[in-house]
Amino acid sequence: MDEEEFKQKQGVIQLLMRLRNLRKIAKCFEYIADTQPRWGDSGEIKRRARLVEMLTPSQKADYKAAFGLIDKSHDRRISVSEMKDFMKVVGVEKDDDELKNIFDKTHPVVVGNSEITYDEYMGVMAEAEFYFLFRETFNALDKQNVGFLKVEDLDRVLDGVRDLISDDRKSIIDVEDKDMLIDYDAFAKMLLGR
Repeated sequence: MDEEEFKQKQGVIQLLMRLRNLRKIAKCFEYIADTQPRWGDSGEIKRRARLVEMLTPSQKADYKAAFGLIDKSHDRRISVSEMKDFMKVVGVEKDDDELKNIFDKTHPVVVGNSEITYDEYMGVMAEAEFYFLFRETFNALDKQNVGFLKVEDLDRVLDGVRDLISDDRKSIIDVEDKDMLIDYDAFAKMLLGR
C-alpha cells in the first residue's frame, strides 16, 4: 500500500470513528426522551456536574467537539432546529414534536423551552454515558436476557475486575441472600443517583 492510499484509508477510518461518536451522542439524546430528566432541578444539576467530573479527558473532549458541531450558531446553546439537523446527519429521524418534548424537559417550569445549554448538554451526556456503560456491562452478564442478575454473579464479576486493579475487597452489594435477583436497569439508575 503506497502512502497516498494509506492516507485515504486513514481518513475514512477517522471519519467513521467520528460518526460512531456522533451516533453515540444521538443515543444519549434518546436517553433523555426515555428517562424524562428534571434538568432544571438544582439537585439534578449538582448530580450531573459530579458525573461530568467522572468523565475521562478524552470523553470530555469528544462531547465538547460534538457540541461544537451541533451548535452551528456558536452561541453555546443547541436549538431544536440544530438538534434536528444533527440527528438527521447521524441517521436518527426525529420530528419537531419529539425534539420539542426533549427540550421542554430541560426546564420543566418553562413551557416551550427550545434550547439546551452547554452545561445541560454535558451533564446529560455524562449521565447517559455511565447509564449505557452499566447497562452494557450488566447485559453482557445476563446470559438469559431476562433483565435481572443474581447478586452472587454480579459480585463475582466485579470482584474479579477489582482484583485486576486494586486490593480493595469491599463488596459492591452488601446483602446476605446471594441468590437475590437485581433488576439491572433499576440498579444502573440507582448507581447514577436517580
